[in-house]
Amino acid sequence: MNSVEDWLEEYAKYDEIYNGVERDKVKITLNDIEQRVSKAIAKARYKNARDKNVTDKKIGDQSNWETDLEGIGSEIAAAKAFNVYPDLEVGHIPTADLVIDGYTIDIKSTKYATGHLLATKTKLDRQCDVYVLVVGTFPDYELKGWCSKSELFKPENLKDLGMGEGYALSQDKLKDINRLIKYKKVQAGGEQPI
Repeated sequence: MNSVEDWLEEYAKYDEIYNGVERDKVKITLNDIEQRVSKAIAKARYKNARDKNVTDKKIGDQSNWETDLEGIGSEIAAAKAFNVYPDLEVGHIPTADLVIDGYTIDIKSTKYATGHLLATKTKLDRQCDVYVLVVGTFPDYELKGWCSKSELFKPENLKDLGMGEGYALSQDKLKDINRLIKYKKVQAGGEQPI
């Protein structure tokens, strides 16, 4: 497997074609079954984490239940967009939310339409290859963009947005999510290169 930098370099070839082109929105609404699965997984993950004395490292004032529900809801929405199966296991704390072509993906969610992609400082110890921002509230989500770990974990991205210092990227600093979705389809042989 090539490095994530090789993957991003290949991605950049596709992205250059669309430089300055309006980004299409990627909106996902979870259906009834996906909503029921999300609620059950959120409840089980919450219980598992508390049973293992895992501290909730959220960067926000939302309830722990809301954090878990929005987390799994946004993971299922992203998995749907990428046409991959999400990690629904509740017996462990996963490092990655999705795996695409062998690369680990961390889905970050916020309810704020102009929200930033946020990661706690503890993510430095368990980095994924790619970070994807999903905006919305259960069951309606929009995938906003993505970045690599090397783009996110820079000293200049450390910010305190009121809940402690962490890494933050505004949406205008993220890459177009459509290019990542399109790249995934090209690699799988489902579409011709753009």
